[in-house]
Amino acid sequence: MNKDQLLRNSAVAIVVSVVFLFFDKKISTGILLGFLFACLYWKMLADNIDQVIDGGRSTKAAQAGRMVVLAAPMLIACLFPEKFNVFGSFFGLMIPKLTLYILSFFRKG
Repeated sequence: MNKDQLLRNSAVAIVVSVVFLFFDKKISTGILLGFLFACLYWKMLADNIDQVIDGGRSTKAAQAGRMVVLAAPMLIACLFPEKFNVFGSFFGLMIPKLTLYILSFFRKG
């Protein structure tokens, strides 16, 4: 994820969190939690891809680590339902993918 995509994704996450802040604080914190872990996931994926391109290979530990990063916000939201919303954290995980789909749709336009 390059810097422009990160800025767009961050803007989307913040705007959506602020909108849902009027409905329920837990949803907003869940969205931000999911988004932070989604950024970490994309960073880990980019590093792994760079490693493979440089001649290395993708290890099972790297793949398992990425899956743990995707599951962590959902687990945190389940363990602390008074602070985070599970559906909000799922949506936060999906923000980078959704923005990439939307951007590719407008570029093909």
